[in-house]
Amino acid sequence: MRRLLFLWAEIIRGIPLIFVIFWLWYLLPMLTGGDLPGAVTVTPGAGVVYRRLGDALGAGRAAVAAERTV
Repeated sequence: MRRLLFLWAEIIRGIPLIFVIFWLWYLLPMLTGGDLPGAVTVTPGAGVVYRRLGDALGAGRAAVAAERTV
């Protein structure tokens, strides 16, 4: 399970937001079997991408703070 989650994280890291939105735009209706509004597809895509960006920025801040205390 850990390797699967690691692979998922590595794949998501390299994908731009526009591709995530595009994939969700076509993938979610196929999975749910119905038509979904645009906000339902854009919101999860943006959440995934910006969560990754937030983690990267937080790690950068932590690294800078650790260097300043040394």
